[in-house]
Amino acid sequence: MNLGRGLEKTSLAACILASGTGDLRGRLLQAYREMADLGPGEYPESVSDDMAALNHRLTRVPGNEGSIAATIKTMDEDELQVTARTIVGLYGDISREVGRRERR
Repeated sequence: MNLGRGLEKTSLAACILASGTGDLRGRLLQAYREMADLGPGEYPESVSDDMAALNHRLTRVPGNEGSIAATIKTMDEDELQVTARTIVGLYGDISREVGRRERR
């Protein structure tokens, strides 16, 4: 299991969301693109359902510009905020798990 890559990618995604550069829609698109290629071995099993739900939430609308961009365009402000908080929460969950494993 390579949790280091999962931690790195979700950390970068959380930083992008927190940067304040651009609108939330654009930051969310950039943040998720950073972590979209993470596979099951790169995050703890305890967050696998949340990762799958996030992937579904951000790829449910097909579009010429890409499914992620098309989906984000359809989201209202509340959906954008919940999705951003989910990404930050996943970073926290993965970070805590990596910390626990390092202390062993």
